[in-house]
Amino acid sequence: MSTRTPKNKCLKCGYVTDAASHMRDDNAVPKQGDISLCMKCGELHVFTKALTYKELSPRKLLELKASVKWLEVIKLRRALKEVQKSHPIPDR
Repeated sequence: MSTRTPKNKCLKCGYVTDAASHMRDDNAVPKQGDISLCMKCGELHVFTKALTYKELSPRKLLELKASVKWLEVIKLRRALKEVQKSHPIPDR
């Protein structure tokens, strides 16, 4: 299930989104501090209280890389690249 968010523009590629989904829990909704992955380029962002994107701080990135969640990020990025080979995401 997706949750509507304010329009967000990827800070790397500029892809615009207005929804977020949890990768394991269909009932979860995004909250401040959650990580978001751009579906076009795989860039990581952090949600603010208003559910807009902000840049991942170096400290937050190091914490993420040291956690078990980093393996999920790597797997998601690889899967994203594979899907985009046959179904590229158009610019918005």
